[in-house]
Amino acid sequence: MKKTLSIFIIIVLVFLCKFSFAQNNMEDVVYLKNGTIYRGLIIEQNLNQNIKIQTYDWNIIAINFDEIEKILKEIVPPGFDAMEIPLIKFNKRGFINITEMGYGFANTSHDAREGLANQDLRCIRMVNGYQITQAFSLGIGLEINEFRSLTLTPLTLDARITMAKTKIRPVFIINGGYSFGWNGILGGYVINPQLGFKAYISKKVAFVVNFGYRIQAKWVYIDAPVNHEMYLDPEKLKYYYQYSTISAGFSF
Repeated sequence: MKKTLSIFIIIVLVFLCKFSFAQNNMEDVVYLKNGTIYRGLIIEQNLNQNIKIQTYDWNIIAINFDEIEKILKEIVPPGFDAMEIPLIKFNKRGFINITEMGYGFANTSHDAREGLANQDLRCIRMVNGYQITQAFSLGIGLEINEFRSLTLTPLTLDARITMAKTKIRPVFIINGGYSFGWNGILGGYVINPQLGFKAYISKKVAFVVNFGYRIQAKWVYIDAPVNHEMYLDPEKLKYYYQYSTISAGFSF
C-alpha cells in the first residue's frame, strides 16, 4: 500500500512540474493596417473571409482579412500571466476521455467481519463521455477499486461542472453508481462527490486533481449464532463505508 501511494505522489509531482514548464505559452498576435493589435488565441479561420481571435478578456473578435497587415506567433510578453491565455479550443464540445488514479483513506471503523473495516482503497478510473458545453460534461465511468482483502468494479455516471474560464478551472464532480464484486464477493451502491481543478497543459489536454468524500455500500453475509445445536442461515446485511479521496489524472 505504501509503495502504491508513493508511486501516486510521484506521478502527481511529475505532472505538476510539467504544468509549470508549460507556462511559457505562445500567443497569436494580429496586427491590423490601422495600427490595432489583438493578442490571444485564434479560434477560427474562414478562408478568404475572416478570422476569429479570443482575447485575454475572453471577448471573441471577428476580423476581415482585408483589415489584417500580418499575423504572428509570439512569446507571451513579460507582465502577462500565461494562465490567462484563452484555451477555448479545449473540448468545447465533443467526446472526451478522463483517466485518473486515486486513493481513499478509510474513515469508518467496523467489526472486522464486515469486510472492509479500516481498509484504504486504491482506484483507477476511466470516464468516457461527451462535453455538452464548455462548462458541463456527462460520461460513464468504469473503475477498479482495490482493497486489502478484495476488489470491486464500480460502473458509474460521471457529471462535471466547470466553474470558470481561466487556464486553471475549479470543477465540481458528481460520481455515483454500483460496485460489482468478483468471485462471489457482494458489491453495493457508491457515491463520490468531489471538488477539484483542471489545469491546461496544452490546447487539448488538461491535468486534473480532485478531492472528495466517498460512500461505499456493501452487502455482507454475517454468520448466525448456534440455535439448539442447529446452524441458522447466514444473515445478509448492508454496511456503509466512508472514505476521504484524492485523485489525479488527465482529461483529453
